[in-house]
Amino acid sequence: MKKLFFILVLFSLFSCNNNSSKRISNLKEESDSVRAKTISVAKKDSAIGKEKLKEKVDDNDLSKKLIGTWTLKEGENPTFEISKNTFYYPEHSASYKYKILGDSIRIKYDGFEEGFSFKFKTNDILILTGDDGENIYHRVK
Repeated sequence: MKKLFFILVLFSLFSCNNNSSKRISNLKEESDSVRAKTISVAKKDSAIGKEKLKEKVDDNDLSKKLIGTWTLKEGENPTFEISKNTFYYPEHSASYKYKILGDSIRIKYDGFEEGFSFKFKTNDILILTGDDGENIYHRVK
């Protein structure tokens, strides 16, 4: 009887070790899978971050190009002046914050925000398109 009991105990121990090694193996595989997914997500986040950084650099280049004083017709008084952070209208002595989104500029006026698409014909000719149509501005030198 003692032999039978001893054999059953040994059999139980070996079968438990066998299952635990399978569990450990499964846990290791799951861990490797999670690690691989984490690395994949980190790479995607890094790529997205690099793309956003590139967009910011492009926006910085555009904002640098926009900075200056602009008028509707050469030789006339300035219509507006664009600085690093503001859009200034000399006629009204009023400044407004703006932001560049791709090929658009969003100006935050008092109580509302208005958007314009823009493009450059040359470095000194700016074309703004908004609800009132297309306007061509010349850089004041």
